Amino acid sequence: ALDSMVRIAEYYDMYIMLCIEMQSGYQQFSEPYGWKFNPYRKKFNIANPCDILQNDSANHYFKNKLRYLHARWGQTPNVAIFELLSEMTHWENYREHEKEFIPWHRM
Repeated sequence: ALDSMVRIAEYYDMYIMLCIEMQSGYQQFSEPYGWKFNPYRKKFNIANPCDILQNDSANHYFKNKLRYLHARWGQTPNVAIFELLSEMTHWENYREHEKEFIPWHRM
């Protein structure tokens, strides 16, 4: 589906901001995409959304995801922006873990 969107953007000379992670996937009570359904939570048995920032295995998988996205769509100027986290201030318990987001972005 994203390939089709990129082709349309190229054809119409439009630019895409690709949001990689939505805050709804890191909220306990966000349905149907909330923390309960988060693939990182399921695979690595992570209890709280902000704990993912400190989980080396989850970070390894996320880095692989970034590498794939960049290799797959990084060549087109029509994917203008890769946004790592949408509205991270809405993550569950963000305020208590705010300082952990800076090193996570540097990884």
